[in-house]
Amino acid sequence: MKKTKFIKYEIFSALGIMIVGTILHFAYSWSNNNPLVSLFSSVNESVWEHLKILFYSYLLFTLVGTLIFRNKSYFSNKTIAIYKSLGFIITFYYTYSGIIGQSVPIIDILSFYLAIIIGQISSYKKREIYNFKLIIALLIVTSLAFTIFTFYPLEIGIFISP
Repeated sequence: MKKTKFIKYEIFSALGIMIVGTILHFAYSWSNNNPLVSLFSSVNESVWEHLKILFYSYLLFTLVGTLIFRNKSYFSNKTIAIYKSLGFIITFYYTYSGIIGQSVPIIDILSFYLAIIIGQISSYKKREIYNFKLIIALLIVTSLAFTIFTFYPLEIGIFISP
């Protein structure tokens, strides 16, 4: 894998994830609340729905990158990066909003973009190959959770729109 091609794709994909994630934030309302669109986009302002748009945006560019580079470690490391980004959003949101007593939309937006950058950087030099079957199972379970909890959210904070 050529290093310059890889770096260019990492920058392109970071920007792409940010753009697609932003589009997915509004896609559900733009679609007149289409249930099919709700599977991949945000249906409200809850933390859960923001995790969903990050997950699917990042997964899209991970799959494209995997097709481009045809590298076993790329897919597994990018998948781990997705979960690092999701973890950052959860940790950051509940820490800062707990400290100041409320959420601030501009901070939420910037933390979404920062989570993407953290994910990209964290996976940049990794060359580990994780258990492929476990990675696929994790992605499937996460996708199912996003689908189920979009239609049947629990009555706990992460699912409640502020």
